[in-house]
Amino acid sequence: MDQIRRKQVMVVDDEDFMLRYLDSSLSPYYQLYYAKSGTEALQLVLETKPDLVLMDICMPGLDGLDTCRLLKNAPETCHIPVLMMSGMDRMQDEVHALDAGADAFVSKPLHVQQVHSLIDDLLFSYVHK
Repeated sequence: MDQIRRKQVMVVDDEDFMLRYLDSSLSPYYQLYYAKSGTEALQLVLETKPDLVLMDICMPGLDGLDTCRLLKNAPETCHIPVLMMSGMDRMQDEVHALDAGADAFVSKPLHVQQVHSLIDDLLFSYVHK
């Protein structure tokens, strides 16, 4: 009997504690990949072809907004849903994230049930487009 493939989620955040928190919270449900910068994420997305990207806005170098724009403007990656997260000014960051092409936004501190629900909703929506 074939095993059902777990959905693959790439988590992009430059803070180790956030990566560990998301790993412990989401790894039972998804196959997770990790990147600590926008540049690393762009390379890893092409290698792993995740089903969804969960990405922080504020990162040194190539930030999450520019990374999202690059993902959404590339034919190889434009179909991948992007869920942006931030601990800064919620309304302003949400507007900027959506303007950059993000499919959804969540504020830090994260509530795992909310993140899990948003991921499932986005994955379902993209399958049924």
